[in-house]
Amino acid sequence: MEEPQPRQLDLIRIFLAVESFASAQDVVADLREFEEFAEYFPDVDAYPLYQSALRRLEGTTNDGSGGIPCRTLRTEVVRCGGDGEYLAKLHCLRLAFQHLLKDAGRYAWFADCWKAGFG
Repeated sequence: MEEPQPRQLDLIRIFLAVESFASAQDVVADLREFEEFAEYFPDVDAYPLYQSALRRLEGTTNDGSGGIPCRTLRTEVVRCGGDGEYLAKLHCLRLAFQHLLKDAGRYAWFADCWKAGFG
């Protein structure tokens, strides 16, 4: 793995500071705005990534690790059916962003957006 460049380190620091601030807040976005899209993802439970997250939550992953860390459960706020569903979906989002941010161009775009929004 390549060492991050100075600009990337600055962007990482900005991203982590904003992420920490946002995750520590008591108020999150009203996700009811996105309920209209639920019809496009009716069988999310069948997706392999989600199934993998559920196994991780139960501690039955191949590497022996289990659980999904979370500072604050926001199950009701995002209208999940239970804490397990919330944690599994949170894990999927984290993995998706890790994958997206591997590309330097996308990483810079996200960092610039965060900087513009919270800068």
